[in-house]
Amino acid sequence: MTQFLDWLLGTEGTIEILDVNCVLKMGLPAWVAVFILALVGFYCHQIYKRERADLNPSLRRLLSSLRFLTYAALLLIFMKPVLQMDRLIEPRSNVVILVDSSKSMGIVEKGAPAAYTALVAKATDLDAAQASKLDRISIAQLILNNGRSDLLAQLKDNYSVHLYSFDKEVVANGVQEENGTAVMPQVTGEVTQLGAAIRQVAQDFRGQPLAGIVVLTDGGSNKGESPEIVAQELGKRGVRVFPVGIGVPQAVDIKIIDANIPELIFKDEELAVEVTFEGASVAGNSVSVDLFLGDERIGGRDVEGRDGVFKENFVIRAETAGDFTFRVTAAGQPNEYFLENNEKTKQIRVIDNAIRILFVIENPSWEYRYLKGLIDRDRRAEAKVFIRRGDLERARSDEQYLPTLPFETMSEDFDCLVFCNIRADYFDTEKMQKIKEYVTEDGGALIMISSTSGTPGTFAGTPIGDMLPVQFRAIAEHESLDLDQRFTRPYPLRLAHEGQFHNITRLSALPDENEALWAQLPPQYWYYSGIKRLKPSAIALVEHGKAVNEYGPIPLVATHRFGKGQVLFMGINSTWRWRHKVGNRYTNRFWIQTIQFMGLPHLLGNMKRVQLMSQGRSFFVGERIEITAKVLSENFTAVRDDFVTLVALNKETSEEKAFKVHRDQAKEGFFTGTVHLQKGLWEIWVDGYAEEDHLTVSIREPHYEFEKPAMQLASLMAIADASGGQFITLSDAGSLPDRISQAVQPIRSPVEKSIWDTWLMLLIITFTASLEWYLRKRVDLP
Repeated sequence: MTQFLDWLLGTEGTIEILDVNCVLKMGLPAWVAVFILALVGFYCHQIYKRERADLNPSLRRLLSSLRFLTYAALLLIFMKPVLQMDRLIEPRSNVVILVDSSKSMGIVEKGAPAAYTALVAKATDLDAAQASKLDRISIAQLILNNGRSDLLAQLKDNYSVHLYSFDKEVVANGVQEENGTAVMPQVTGEVTQLGAAIRQVAQDFRGQPLAGIVVLTDGGSNKGESPEIVAQELGKRGVRVFPVGIGVPQAVDIKIIDANIPELIFKDEELAVEVTFEGASVAGNSVSVDLFLGDERIGGRDVEGRDGVFKENFVIRAETAGDFTFRVTAAGQPNEYFLENNEKTKQIRVIDNAIRILFVIENPSWEYRYLKGLIDRDRRAEAKVFIRRGDLERARSDEQYLPTLPFETMSEDFDCLVFCNIRADYFDTEKMQKIKEYVTEDGGALIMISSTSGTPGTFAGTPIGDMLPVQFRAIAEHESLDLDQRFTRPYPLRLAHEGQFHNITRLSALPDENEALWAQLPPQYWYYSGIKRLKPSAIALVEHGKAVNEYGPIPLVATHRFGKGQVLFMGINSTWRWRHKVGNRYTNRFWIQTIQFMGLPHLLGNMKRVQLMSQGRSFFVGERIEITAKVLSENFTAVRDDFVTLVALNKETSEEKAFKVHRDQAKEGFFTGTVHLQKGLWEIWVDGYAEEDHLTVSIREPHYEFEKPAMQLASLMAIADASGGQFITLSDAGSLPDRISQAVQPIRSPVEKSIWDTWLMLLIITFTASLEWYLRKRVDLP
């Protein structure tokens, strides 16, 4: 019965009829329709009752009935009957085919194993020589269209197939069909967002039966959300993913991840440089590694390649002072496709002299002990110490300790002063003025580390306190506060906006990683609570992660130019706590960068009037570069122009560009803006200040697609498992329709079909009228 109704009404897929009704669209009441039919029947009976008397009674009744059926059918057409049927159907499921159109799909597997080539040849119905020349997107096309699997045709037999392409974005109908053949898109995508693509497809078919999502890809996913997490979410909704992996799972690659070298090194010093590599299919290979300073090779050797991440140490010696590009290169390996990650560069400075530090303290604190120990071990800096309440005998016997402060020779002897817990009552007005002149006139640097006694509270309203980059008030202080219950509650530090790309606070080269790293540092417990806010000329590098005051976030690390020199304020005194579980790594890096940033200008005699900062030193083409410039006039006061012009010179092509950066209304002397540069090594300076600070940035083409050129087998298998699907190898592509097959839940599908305008009504009228006419002629009726 269900099949007959499907045939009769032109429907399909009915597996059970729940209810059937016939209604008249003309709107006549049923009794009226019955009455009219009764009249028609009576009329037909009367017509044939009047025919000749010798007519066979059975034939008379038959002819009367045929006439009645003809008139009834005509009447039904006039009344427009409609059949309403409530039914259960088995819907035709959808299958979505997602084709990766990113650049990595254009890879031809160089030196692929014979087994892989044989696998491709079998899947595509080509010989091995032809198969070895196919790029990944061509393999996908042959799997879909012909070859041994002829996947597209097989899937169309049982499913509604929808073709998508994806790279950075998902494109419905991104794979075109011509005469039943899928035409692949151009592989131009710079990045792949596999997770977003799978999620978008599932969203497009939400509420519709979706048998599976077939993904033809090499598995690379270098942007956006994790495809494994998305697959897990879809698996809970019954949406299965079937990745078809294309590419060699073990592509040859040797990548230099990092070169651990300080930004400041000494001339003629032997220095160990730790280089981190990541290898794939290079185990046992001999890899030639070279280290360069500018164009001069300063070290290197052959190392044994290993798969995975591994580290090697190299010893270098710089023989010339100056600013250089340090470069590490690893020789390309046989059959290595992508060579641009075989190199790492950094900007470094080679100097002859150490930065000279003078500690000025009331008595030794934990922060002082740690910092002095660090400097004593670092040849790039040397320290002298004045301890107000120290042992005078030690000062006489140990030249590192001073019995008094050398105010008259301070500029000649020291590049940076570090005040920690010293009380202001040690300095009279003349001595404070000497310290101020050391900073403003001689270009020296001052670092003030807060403590529960001495700094900075006792310096409020003094010439030294006036130099600090923050406004503050004096608060009740004593060493006993170190044990106060208020300071047993931890709080996190938060990197301020300017701190994301400042030399002092750059614990990681990548801004996002750097910000996350600061948030994860071991917590602090104390800070100087008398801090009010920044001064107009200052920038905050680090803020309190929780507390705010009436002025907003509390700046805990801040700096500014003061005259020709620089002043740094530390509102905390426990950076040594950062050593918890990770050792000295971050504490050392912070203080080494701080000492270099503060002390180098005075050491090198270049108290520059311009400071240029950006969120990094290496960028991709098209990436926005945020630049902050602090510009001072000839007398070291803040420039108040509405904008300054940046000049950018491409050192490789000599191309020159100019950009305007506008004055920051909240900070005196600061100018901010964004620039976009093309590929190359660019040197940037402020127009009119060519002799001042320069910023060097490297712009390169993005190569996300080739960072991991191998087919990501583990990731694709994880996606399949998380969603309840299966990972499909090239050899199994032909069996994919059987693997996708699943029981489909019947759904209710009410249908309404008009009867009056169907072929059935025409057939009934034609048949009954023709039969009546034929029978009448047989018995000689007119």
